[in-house]
Amino acid sequence: MPSSSEMEHLRDAGAAPRHGDAQAALVAAREACLAAPNMAEAHYAFGQAWIAAGQPSRAEQAFATAIRLRPNFADAWVNLGLARYSQGAVEHARRAMLGALQAHPGHQAATTNLAVLLRLTGGYEAAETLLREALARDPRDAGARLNLVAEALQEERPAEALALLRARLLARAAVLGWTRTAEAGLHLLADGRVIPAERDGEDWVFRLDDPADEVWLMSRWYVPAHQADGLADSRRLGVAVASLAVNGRTCDLPAPAEGWHDPEVDLDGRFRWTTGRARLPSARAFRLRLVHPRQYWQRAVKSGSEARGEDPAMAG
Repeated sequence: MPSSSEMEHLRDAGAAPRHGDAQAALVAAREACLAAPNMAEAHYAFGQAWIAAGQPSRAEQAFATAIRLRPNFADAWVNLGLARYSQGAVEHARRAMLGALQAHPGHQAATTNLAVLLRLTGGYEAAETLLREALARDPRDAGARLNLVAEALQEERPAEALALLRARLLARAAVLGWTRTAEAGLHLLADGRVIPAERDGEDWVFRLDDPADEVWLMSRWYVPAHQADGLADSRRLGVAVASLAVNGRTCDLPAPAEGWHDPEVDLDGRFRWTTGRARLPSARAFRLRLVHPRQYWQRAVKSGSEARGEDPAMAG
């Protein structure tokens, strides 16, 4: 077991590069190697310090020593390969990545790096296989995913590249706390006041105590092209309104006005999409019927206030 002083040197060697002090890292790592010449971790830290100092050839020697002391040190194999690659020795780098995988089958970084090296030498099919294996093990591996995107684009498979990128964005959205909901968050904004909706059968009803000069139909919104493969519709869509009654009288859907898309017709009849913020006439009562319910993004707000619905690709 390493002594406490050896471990202290090792901690110093590992901490210095994180703080951006390459010279301090070299000094600490050298002292660790002198204090524990047979500790593979000390030589590994020495290699990392040389990398931080921009000396890959010195790093290569340190990583090689770490591997000699502990042949199954997979991370040392990986970093040996990276040091060799930075010196232009692609084949030697490839052998190092194979050494890492022999020491630790399924090592994520070694798998992805080996795939990159294989692509450089024309081994596209083998590289793609490795990248798919890496991504299957860890769907969050951005390196594997982006290299698969490059592979797909090179093979002129843009739809596949787009699907890979979209999957990455969806996974990232989940990490950031975004979820899907069928709740449109429908309400009115009348002269700055929020008017909640009431349900009456299939209809949405809004009642104001007094007429408002400026009335907006508000809802969550989404962009179809951001949510499904093969869709080119990049419009911002809120809710699809099939009918509108104002002050108890059915009226035509608003003519082209702020916040409304052009009318559409399908087997269920005529309707118009809003953009999530659509202008309504000044009135005291509104009754709406919606069609084509959709899934919207929402992000939880820790304060406990109502979640806000936006498309995460559009959020700041």
